[in-house]
Amino acid sequence: MRNCLLGREIGGSGMHLDHGYFYLDTDGCARYSCGLARQAITEFLRENGEGRIFLGNEWYKTLEHFKNNPSVIGFTVEQIFISKMASAGLSGSIALPPAKIITFDGETTWLSVDEPLAYYMPLKFNKKAIDVLFVRVDRKAQYAHLVAMQITVAKQHKDSEAAFFKELNTWLLALEDFKVDISFLWIHEGKRGRYEVEEKLKELRGRTVVSSPNHDTHWISVEQVDVELAHTLTRIRPKTKT
Repeated sequence: MRNCLLGREIGGSGMHLDHGYFYLDTDGCARYSCGLARQAITEFLRENGEGRIFLGNEWYKTLEHFKNNPSVIGFTVEQIFISKMASAGLSGSIALPPAKIITFDGETTWLSVDEPLAYYMPLKFNKKAIDVLFVRVDRKAQYAHLVAMQITVAKQHKDSEAAFFKELNTWLLALEDFKVDISFLWIHEGKRGRYEVEEKLKELRGRTVVSSPNHDTHWISVEQVDVELAHTLTRIRPKTKT
């Protein structure tokens, strides 16, 4: 199944492929037919494979092979980053440790106070507000730190930060008695930065509610996390005529 995402050759005649969603091309390489099939493979690999399963030079080669397919590029970059953070952590204006990946269906999930460190990853890619949520829980101190993340190499992207805070009360259901600090992290092909965001209020049906709490927003460049990935993306981009 992994080879279908990589577009690599597989042994045998491919009799185990369904030839609907998964098939062999004329060069004998495994392929998937649509985004739904890609999601199914990723769900299986994330639920049954190791956190590092999307790491390795073969994924950079996949980016080169699918350089004209923005959807595949975005998906592959996202999976590389999640595997990299889970296995090696992240440094920069916000530092995150290695931790296990917990997958879930739906838009949000119940956060476990018994998991001191975890990366929560949604499997329904077309419904998610964010790509991954890092959670640090200190049950004894009744403290938690949430870092919502959006990974993008697209020139334009939806306001994931606003979408996340719209769902924040659902995320915090398991942390009702905890002091919670919140950060939002953008990983992109741009400049690094950080700023503090003050609480925002809005009127709703005659009462004042918090639309977004005090939090800090960070921007980290692709190169800061993975130099080889940054070089690969630069190499496959169309050359600008001068």
